Amino acid sequence: MSTTTNIRDLLNGGGVNTLGDVNQAIGLGELLSHMISLAAATPTESLTGPTLVADVGTMAAVPSALFQVNGTAGTHTGVKKLRKGPITGPNAIIPAAGECVWDGGLHILFAAYDALTTVTVFYAVSTTLCSITMSDLARG
Repeated sequence: MSTTTNIRDLLNGGGVNTLGDVNQAIGLGELLSHMISLAAATPTESLTGPTLVADVGTMAAVPSALFQVNGTAGTHTGVKKLRKGPITGPNAIIPAAGECVWDGGLHILFAAYDALTTVTVFYAVSTTLCSITMSDLARG
């Protein structure tokens, strides 16, 4: 009996036995390389002025996945090591130089040492679809 399953669903929750087939079907290595090159050329959003205050950037949309954060203006610029966790409260993660912390929502905390004034971010939201991930993976 043959069934089909959406590749996006398999990537998000597939078992170990299916991920190899899915990665090969979509050319994951090529896709990731292309996405990273696009991130440098066309970021999803630029944070500056009112959206980057006191080392905290506020994005316009909540990402379903955050791929790259790049400090483009400030004392210590460049691609930042991305961490995920709380940015306020008793368990807040304080980023070291060259790092940033995404709270899983709209906010990214940057290291005070980096003194960034402009940041570009490359992310996807749940409504961002690519035709290859909407295809089916034939399974027998």
